[in-house]
Amino acid sequence: MRKRYAIASLAFSATAIAGVCQYFGLFSSWQEQVFDRFFTAHFAPSDIVIVGIDNQSLTALGGWPLARKSFATALANLGEPRVVGVDVAFADPSPRGAADDAALASALSLSKEPVVLATQYDDRGGKLLKPLPLLASVAHEGYANMLVDADGILRTFAPTRADTISISAALAERAQEAAYPEVVRIDWRGPAGTFLTIPFIDVHRGTAPARVFADKTVLIGVTAKDLHDTLATPLGVMAGVEVHANALATLESGRFFKDVPMLLMLAFALFAACLAAATIPLVSRLVPLISLLALELVAINLASAALFSAHWRLPTLSLSLAFLLSTGFVFIYQYLNELREKRRIRTMFQYYL
Repeated sequence: MRKRYAIASLAFSATAIAGVCQYFGLFSSWQEQVFDRFFTAHFAPSDIVIVGIDNQSLTALGGWPLARKSFATALANLGEPRVVGVDVAFADPSPRGAADDAALASALSLSKEPVVLATQYDDRGGKLLKPLPLLASVAHEGYANMLVDADGILRTFAPTRADTISISAALAERAQEAAYPEVVRIDWRGPAGTFLTIPFIDVHRGTAPARVFADKTVLIGVTAKDLHDTLATPLGVMAGVEVHANALATLESGRFFKDVPMLLMLAFALFAACLAAATIPLVSRLVPLISLLALELVAINLASAALFSAHWRLPTLSLSLAFLLSTGFVFIYQYLNELREKRRIRTMFQYYL
């Protein structure tokens, strides 16, 4: 009985250490990288289409920046989409003159569908860079800023900021009224190229069938690698417009990642620690014991991955730490206990030898 209490206390100690590490975020960056591995490719929503400004489009239309009248032509050729988002900055006058700005403004005013233009927060000064007043007066706005973690990976974004909304939230609000979390973890649909992408030049020339865009959300943005409008994501480098497509799909799904509450996480960690502590005394042979412990550890990680697919974030590293610490503690306890028992037996029989 005394031995059972000792092993149980070791399991509780392992859980306590894992809980402290989790509370102070000692493994936060590593845990995020583990969560990154849990993403699996989904089918991209069919109601989101990207019009990509690729290298072919740039070559055909005279290079970057494109003429604003090129955007006007593309908007006119989209047919009847549900809403259009343009992830391109129009904060400065067109280098091609006022007539170029006027052409885009005219197209925006004539558009039957809402058009959302990108704004950009200057995070150093907090200033919001907006489209030219001529354009802003005939369009909606949404900021394009995303939240990049310390390791350089983009995982989250804020749907709202002060009294402004993100470009993805501006597009999603056209379809449904919803209250979003303050920070949303993007539910990535897949790597670059997952969403249907039509070259901008095909839309400009009118060769892309209008039915492709009918009643869809259309995102226009740069996909040409030479312009370096890319971001590092858990699924690899991705064009900014594709990131916004993933953010939009996350908002429209209405399913957001949630962290498992701390007390429930501790309960899972205690279960993992007790599982290891209970297994070791039951198996006397080393190889089968190590194999069984390894299988249990794999099962714990698979359970965490399954919860992640259900949009619950259970910190795998904290559970694994509790399991491994408990394993180490019980092994050391048994070793010391055996030494103490051998010493006791030797002392008992030393007078008879």
